Amino acid sequence: MNLDRNQPALIVRDRVFQIIVGEPDVYQHSFGGGAVSLDPAISQEALRHVFTLDLSDARLGFEGAAAGLLPLLYCFESAGRVQYSYSEERGLEILEMTDYPLDPDFPYPDYPRDFPVFPVRLEEVNYDDFNEVIGSYAYSANLEYREDAVFDPWTHCYVIAVPCEKYGVSLWGEDGDAEMVEAAFAIDLNTRAVTADQGCS
Repeated sequence: MNLDRNQPALIVRDRVFQIIVGEPDVYQHSFGGGAVSLDPAISQEALRHVFTLDLSDARLGFEGAAAGLLPLLYCFESAGRVQYSYSEERGLEILEMTDYPLDPDFPYPDYPRDFPVFPVRLEEVNYDDFNEVIGSYAYSANLEYREDAVFDPWTHCYVIAVPCEKYGVSLWGEDGDAEMVEAAFAIDLNTRAVTADQGCS
């Protein structure tokens, strides 16, 4: 299939996958889930559960005998960057979190704590120019302008969640969705630490 800019994508090494929401895979990849409340000493905010990756899927490129499920979490209220590690044994550990002011009406009033849950399927995308694929998404296209970020699909697996009607929920509200603001996740293929951020044009 060809890349659909209006659907979420996963990029790892030289492979690009469209994330098809609402269609089951042989693996336990999914969209949505319950929000994770943070320690009040860290923040009053909650991390929304955007995707779950089944680490046993060899296409994801994780080193060693990966097992278990990895939740991809993001704080939409602050739209800042959060880094964390997660394991089923130790749970969630926040490594770093941008301390932006919390706006209770952002992204929009009555923002849902939990996202509906749907299975997802990964379908590999055919492409002629890898740089063109990278340039299709604001997150990866704009990383070159940020001193603290490097796009390296040989050391990280990237998941880019663009606004999509199949989620059954608006990520950013009418204006943000119209501008195709992204929630993006960079997962270290060795440590499995996650850096979650947003991308906008």
